[in-house]
Amino acid sequence: MSVDDVVAGLASVRDEQLMLEGDRELLRAILDAERPADTPAPRRRPRFRLMLGAALATAAVATAPVAVHIAGDGPARGRAPVNSPADPAVVVGKKDDAYVADIRDAFTAQREFQEAFARFNLNARLFVVPASPGGEGRVIGRGTLAGPNAPRDRNLTISVTSCPKSGSTCPMRVRVTEPLPGDRLFVMLGRKALPGEPYADTIYSHSGRRSVAWMRSLEGRDLGEVLRRVHGKGLKAHYAIGREQSDGTVMTWYPSLEWEPSGDRRVMQVWPYSPGAVVILVEKRSGDPTESDLARMDPYQVNEYVTGR
Repeated sequence: MSVDDVVAGLASVRDEQLMLEGDRELLRAILDAERPADTPAPRRRPRFRLMLGAALATAAVATAPVAVHIAGDGPARGRAPVNSPADPAVVVGKKDDAYVADIRDAFTAQREFQEAFARFNLNARLFVVPASPGGEGRVIGRGTLAGPNAPRDRNLTISVTSCPKSGSTCPMRVRVTEPLPGDRLFVMLGRKALPGEPYADTIYSHSGRRSVAWMRSLEGRDLGEVLRRVHGKGLKAHYAIGREQSDGTVMTWYPSLEWEPSGDRRVMQVWPYSPGAVVILVEKRSGDPTESDLARMDPYQVNEYVTGR
């Protein structure tokens, strides 16, 4: 699948303005959050489409132009130097057309990261967000959104080093080439989730690699049976609603966390939501919600920052 396939239907976007790299499902969901609800989603695997309803669909029409490049699961490039405890939390330097930020511990430097780039009149954010098991200490996303009047011929990129595989801190180096005032830059770093915190990398994820064998074994079963299994493991259930299309894609809605489906129905998929809860994707029926809960979709304000709303 090409980049053009990913951004098909985003009528208000311009190809060189946004680069997103990292977790495929998470970042594609950010794209879908900007897609008008009546626009067919590109075919992909897993073939799901996010349905956000009229409120966000209307807002998407006025979105600043964006375009997207998606890379594979974001390996960071190289290793950051291990900083002394006496060093500043974040140091940003400029060389030629690149800015390099050395971060002593990315887990604790969100405010300092923003302030250090602001000294150069640049808008940058470091989001340290709860991640599913295996995602702690991993860069799950990074991206750049060019300003509305930015030149088209520059090489706006962002690269990030990975955290050490052992230890409780994360020295990190972030390099941004050719940024300008008005651009938005961000890095998403996973941390261990606390009880009740939704995983940032599974909020809208249908990826099989997020679930475990017992969750995959529940696909196609009746909801009552699935709930007995979920509750038997001491887990809460939240819901998503799916409707399979004739072309094999699945439209998906995310109602409020308090919503519960009426009657028994087939379960399409199950995946982790938080340390104590899962999401159960059930088949849509008449009377079900037809819009997603926007607060549920963006609990850590990442999409709000990326889109500028």
